[in-house]
Amino acid sequence: MCLRGDLCEDLPNYCCLPRGQRLQLLSPPEFNVERVVGSACGGRLCAYGARGATLVDLPARWGRAGLFDNGNQTVLCKSVSLDERFLFSQGEIRRVQWHPSSLSHILVLMSDNTIRLYNIALKSGPKLVKSIPVGLKPSSQLAGRNILDSLGDTAVDFTPLPNTDSLLILRGDGELLTQATLLLRKEYMSRQSRAGSALARKSAALSSLANNFLNWRNTISVEMDGVVERGRLLQQKCALAEQQQEDLKYRSRSSFLLVLIVSIVINSVLFIMSLYDTLFSRREGGDPTNAHAHTEGGTTINNPGFKEGRG
Repeated sequence: MCLRGDLCEDLPNYCCLPRGQRLQLLSPPEFNVERVVGSACGGRLCAYGARGATLVDLPARWGRAGLFDNGNQTVLCKSVSLDERFLFSQGEIRRVQWHPSSLSHILVLMSDNTIRLYNIALKSGPKLVKSIPVGLKPSSQLAGRNILDSLGDTAVDFTPLPNTDSLLILRGDGELLTQATLLLRKEYMSRQSRAGSALARKSAALSSLANNFLNWRNTISVEMDGVVERGRLLQQKCALAEQQQEDLKYRSRSSFLLVLIVSIVINSVLFIMSLYDTLFSRREGGDPTNAHAHTEGGTTINNPGFKEGRG
């Protein structure tokens, strides 16, 4: 599948040029492709024919020239068939159009006078949303053709009307009709509104979480300041306790020194007194334990005139 179909018609060998790029579909269509229609955003393609339709997800454009897959000549693309069993067996596809208000919906005009709306954004694959009748359903055939086709009463083409909820339908006899699409645009806007409301609720929840986080951070900051203050007070108490221990050690040393000095003084006095007593006892009459010692002219204490008799 060539990305520049308009140039391929004018220049058949254009795809062989170095600048040409080809789409290699992972699931190529098994029917004859008659037309290719792109979505409004340019991110998807729909290749369809009378017996089927294939949806193609285009890769991102990147690189200097803005080409697919940085300008590789062959680009692999994810593709999926659209309601393959029904479209292959029930009637023919007349026209495929992308929904004007939704990037995830596509409209398919069938030969049985119905327009089928598909949701292609589901993970499980495209799913039929609704079938919109645009006229009588053909039943009888004449010479191999439906009678309504012969009379020109079947829809052969359609296009969405801009900024409305209606389709402009072209019949085989050249008559133009308008058909309501069951307010698809309003449904899309309603979904967008619900999505906006959900986004607003999530934003409010995020704002609430942000406020809670700020409150929690402020609380943590206050608690951390309290912890720092308590740590500072604890350091002051430790410094004061160390100072008290130093003072207690100094006082203990001073008391020990005083006791030592007093002990030395007392020992010195006792030594002097014992020395004096020893020297005094060696004199005559100086030893009070010696009863036979006699001293002439001895006197009693506080009675110097008393003299003890000889007999």
